[in-house]
Amino acid sequence: GTKEIVRSLYLVGTDGGHSRVREQLNIPFAGKTHTKSLYILDCKALVDLPPNEICFSFSREMITGFFPLSAKRWRIDGTVPKEYAKKDTISYHEIKKDFASKNRMNIKLCEAEWLSVFRSHSRYAALIYKNRCFLVGDAAHIHSPVGAQGMNTGIQDAYNLVWKLAMVINGTAKTNLLDTYSDERIPVARNLVNSTDRLFSFIISEKTINKYILLFLVPVIFKLLIPLTKIKRIRRFLFGKVSETNIHYRKSSLSVKPAGNLFPGGLRSGDRLPYIVYKQDRIQINIQDHVDTQRFSLLLFIKEMNKDVLKINDFERIISIKTIDYTSDSKYLFEKLGIEKNAFYLIRPDMHIACISKYPDLSLLTSYFRKFFTKMAEYRNENNCCHVLLKK
Repeated sequence: GTKEIVRSLYLVGTDGGHSRVREQLNIPFAGKTHTKSLYILDCKALVDLPPNEICFSFSREMITGFFPLSAKRWRIDGTVPKEYAKKDTISYHEIKKDFASKNRMNIKLCEAEWLSVFRSHSRYAALIYKNRCFLVGDAAHIHSPVGAQGMNTGIQDAYNLVWKLAMVINGTAKTNLLDTYSDERIPVARNLVNSTDRLFSFIISEKTINKYILLFLVPVIFKLLIPLTKIKRIRRFLFGKVSETNIHYRKSSLSVKPAGNLFPGGLRSGDRLPYIVYKQDRIQINIQDHVDTQRFSLLLFIKEMNKDVLKINDFERIISIKTIDYTSDSKYLFEKLGIEKNAFYLIRPDMHIACISKYPDLSLLTSYFRKFFTKMAEYRNENNCCHVLLKK
């Protein structure tokens, strides 16, 4: 029966799929809810499966995933058996009943620790930035567990937003920087929701042709594809897809594309700076360790360049400069990035590349930072707050 009024410059809604923030902002949450129920169970299991591998079981009665935890404990995800499909909730004993025969496996469940029954949703918000309020994670998008990418997507939402929000609040950036949060993250959410929904709908379909494919063709296809995962390029591609480290913002206004001096192939502005280990003073260093998570990082790769032209005085508050000279130790890094002579990489605090060029164009940098950043806080005062009433 009480009300609490929160006064703040901004509000970040991280309050899940039933977000009150999204609801009070009247933001549509378009999509659908699947009718078939799923369950997640943590328990011990006596089963002849490798304790360090994920296993999926497809049968006519059930679709089940097995994820090893520790000490013979497993996380088991699956479709609710048909006989309980109309129930809002089911018990562990109902899942356990005939579990082995339904999955065509030699398995015995015991010592249940946790069970949750739910319906999968495929939805994303039409807006994730409105009236100085943001939506992050499940408040902005929810999708089926296929692909196991929900947590990674939510973390990337937050990582994309917080450095921009911090710079605006601290007065080093203009408010138009916050518009890029929607521009960059809504396409990611839309693509993820649509792709996982198509796959999930296919897997849970009761159509005879779909079941035939799952039961007979999918095992054959997997057996043919597994040897290909030993190929380094394919393994790296699959890792990038699942971890979402291959997501890029090439079309973002924060990604600058200098004309006439791009490197052939390879990385582009908007890509994530890759994980590359090289030697410096005989010590192994990950290039990502050079990135300042609170400022932009200007990485200067120098083989033939006059260092006097590298002085940057206007935006020293938001730029960290690191020079990497060409040596016998750093040669591997230069080759890996395709740098023949010189290059500069401007890296955002979230590890994505803002600009790549063969030479440090100070006029380009100046115009870029003037567009989004400022030396003085333009708006911060006591009265310039958003007012949000959250009803309990």
